[in-house]
Amino acid sequence: MPQNNFIHLSGNLADDPYFEMLRGQKGQTPYIRFDLVVERDPEQSGQSTQDAPDSKDGYGGQTQADERKDDRRADLIRVTEYGTRARIDFFYLKKGAHVCISGWLCSRRYYDRGVKRMRRIMEVNSQKVSYGRGCDFERGERQRVSILAELEAQRAAIPFDLKSGAFVLHPDEILAEAA
Repeated sequence: MPQNNFIHLSGNLADDPYFEMLRGQKGQTPYIRFDLVVERDPEQSGQSTQDAPDSKDGYGGQTQADERKDDRRADLIRVTEYGTRARIDFFYLKKGAHVCISGWLCSRRYYDRGVKRMRRIMEVNSQKVSYGRGCDFERGERQRVSILAELEAQRAAIPFDLKSGAFVLHPDEILAEAA
């Protein structure tokens, strides 16, 4: 795990997660991805590209459409997760659920078939997901127990956090994060 590249995010899922089994040299690897809506700090400041002196009107001023872009108070951040943990987290997560993510930031390139060129994407490679309000705990726990039984039957190595169950955020912790 990278020592200087660690990120913690808290937000709501923009949509249901996407699940896929990736084929590789060592067989298939479970993979999920989803977009996390992360609210910005209202006190956050910074110069936007429209404020630059060489902006389109030459004065650094903004049009009404540009002002609406600056009113944006949240960012959509792509989150990915791999392995057995991804297979389990997929069943807990659903659109609108509040989660906290720990992981690292990474960038990758992919070929966009639509425009026929390479693109670069920045995403968070999640290592731990803490579940909050809106998560499907019943479905997630049923799947966690069945996957755990399957791994025990195969005599595969079972990560410690799978045995201990879901890490749930209590309402007081969620309120403390929002403040």
